[in-house]
Amino acid sequence: MQSAIKNGVGGGKNQVVKLDRVTVLPPVRRPGKIICMGGNFSDHLKEGTSSLPPFPISFLKAPSALTGHLAPILYPPRVKLLDYEVELAAVIGQRCKDVSKEDALDYVAGFSVFDDISARDIQFAEMKRGFCNLGKNFATFAPMGPYLVTPDQAGEPDNMKMELRVNGSTRQLSSTKMMVFKIRELIEFFS
Repeated sequence: MQSAIKNGVGGGKNQVVKLDRVTVLPPVRRPGKIICMGGNFSDHLKEGTSSLPPFPISFLKAPSALTGHLAPILYPPRVKLLDYEVELAAVIGQRCKDVSKEDALDYVAGFSVFDDISARDIQFAEMKRGFCNLGKNFATFAPMGPYLVTPDQAGEPDNMKMELRVNGSTRQLSSTKMMVFKIRELIEFFS
């Protein structure tokens, strides 16, 4: 790999390829699990009727839902209400068990943009029965990337601006400052 980087792509020829001409894959191809937070942004909670949770509320995303940056979101025909939220993914790079929040960032390989796509009509019907599965896990319902940024490059994870665009139009502006439970607390809680 180092040789390929040193010599450039295409046998030593430096080639510039526009981002819209390539397929960008998620920066993490086969995660063991994807733990997502529900109701963890105070600004999102204000949109609904939810109060602040007493502890982190989570759900799982299937690794098969992952897709790359700028990949189209497949809209299942039976879905009537599609929603999206920008999130920060903290990618854990090593075994993480009983970790303190003070040591939590030592376990982070990197951070990436992550979008939580939801089929709200299906999700709400599932939640009436105590579940939340299919409404969060259709193919392409977990766009991620394009980059995985190391913690030293990313800076303070509790003060990152995030933006979500749909077809080039900004739909959501937020910041990790708005997180109810911060990254370090979440790593401690879920380890």
